[in-house]
Amino acid sequence: MKRVHSLLAKGCAVALAASMLLTACGSSSSSTTEETSSAATDTATAEAASEKTEGGTMIFGTSDVLGEFFSPYKQVSLASYGWPVYEPLAWQRQDMTWDPCLAESWERDDEAHTLTLHLVQNATFSDGTPMTADDVVFSLASRADYGTDSTIGSPTSVEALDDYTVQITWDSFSLNYEQWVLGQFVFSKDTFDEKGLDWMLNNMMGTGPYVLEEFVPDVSLTYTRNENYWGDETPAPDRIEYLYMADATTMLAAFLNGEIDRMTTSDPTVVDQLTAAGFEPMKTSSGSADAQFLAVPLSIDENDPLYNQEVREAIFMYGIDWQTMATGLGGSLGYHTDAIGMTGMSYYDESIEKSSYDPEKAKQMLADAGYPNGFTTTIYTSSPFSSAATMLQAGLAEIGITAECEFVDYTLVQSDYIGAKATQTGICITCLYFPNTLQTDRFTKHINPTATYGASSTWDDQIVTLWNAVTSATTQEEEDTALFNYSDYYVHTGSWIWPMYNTTANIFTQDWATFTDDAMCGTMMDPMEMWTTRS
Repeated sequence: MKRVHSLLAKGCAVALAASMLLTACGSSSSSTTEETSSAATDTATAEAASEKTEGGTMIFGTSDVLGEFFSPYKQVSLASYGWPVYEPLAWQRQDMTWDPCLAESWERDDEAHTLTLHLVQNATFSDGTPMTADDVVFSLASRADYGTDSTIGSPTSVEALDDYTVQITWDSFSLNYEQWVLGQFVFSKDTFDEKGLDWMLNNMMGTGPYVLEEFVPDVSLTYTRNENYWGDETPAPDRIEYLYMADATTMLAAFLNGEIDRMTTSDPTVVDQLTAAGFEPMKTSSGSADAQFLAVPLSIDENDPLYNQEVREAIFMYGIDWQTMATGLGGSLGYHTDAIGMTGMSYYDESIEKSSYDPEKAKQMLADAGYPNGFTTTIYTSSPFSSAATMLQAGLAEIGITAECEFVDYTLVQSDYIGAKATQTGICITCLYFPNTLQTDRFTKHINPTATYGASSTWDDQIVTLWNAVTSATTQEEEDTALFNYSDYYVHTGSWIWPMYNTTANIFTQDWATFTDDAMCGTMMDPMEMWTTRS
């Protein structure tokens, strides 16, 4: 029987929320892969050569907010911590190749704009029920119901051709079909139908080798082995734990005390202290990755000063000393770039660097725009970004703009402020990870007129035309040129987003914990590629 879920029939709602850090793994299939650092490669090789040990507990420290376990509803950081329970359609390895998981094979048809998935026929959820095409259709197509379908390129349809074949169709060609889809988790349709959304948000039912044992909000996640796991191979650790630590100093102390096996940080002080203690940092997977802190002016209210393009341009181009902010907040790891993303991206060119700190010019531009005495606004952010908010507040004060700082839950910032429910006026501070091999993914999911940040900005015809050039590119060279032009116009002419500063993420691992090179897949981990001697 043919089952079709039409996404166009429900409309293309703007996505509710973006990942606090990096969301689902994936990359343009034609992207060139950056080489990892020699230190990371040597460490991975040494770890892979060590003898695999069965049993024990693997403990991760994380600053990701743990909770809301149904990513079609809200695209938070489930990929960072849900991988013990939920499996993707395919794993993307460090060299950016794909290994089958719940999809045993797939093919794309560029003329028909389709990606066809052939699913494994023996996968089951932890309750023993089989995983079929209905579950994959549900997992992908339900994103339209909750406004997160931009994360998979806003397909026009997701269709089950038979019990183990799924076809996804888009309205135009893209280099990124695999990137959008293959890294997605698969959820149980029967469980959703039986238990509902609230249960799915607070519990887990997946096909992976672990099951959720305990979830303590704002504290921890604990996983134990799935005794009904369908795969031929079983993972080494008996248990996996995630400990939530929003404060970088707390996570540092826990690592130095041997309480956690693995942590990721962009804090330069923490990196320096761990390095001094003899721990060798590794870059995140897929080469290097930068956390870019972004200020998003909410330009949707025509009565608000930030609706005025000249005001936004004055602030970004001349009003804030971004490099001083980058050094002050990021230390030796911090730098500013006008590009959306990182300087290592294939589309990056130094000619995109156009902002120049000139507060007097900024004040004159504000006066010319009708605000000779400045104005009052609000900076919205969450507590981890308090220092960035304070420094932006001080910079705005130098050019006559008074800003109050309001600290709210990060998911609220993403969904209700810069996401589909955006109604506030002011400036939001947020953060995205930009691995150099995932550049298009960040733009597609978050930074374009129809993606997660789409409701926070006004748009003109030119930016839509420039974005269409990105999505219609047929080669990497064309895409790089289109992304450069889009980023340049978006940041400088429209100033719809203000890149604040970047820091580079570093991974630290205890000597007793082993992660092979194949373990790291974006923010997900392959549980078959890790082990520990921790009892």
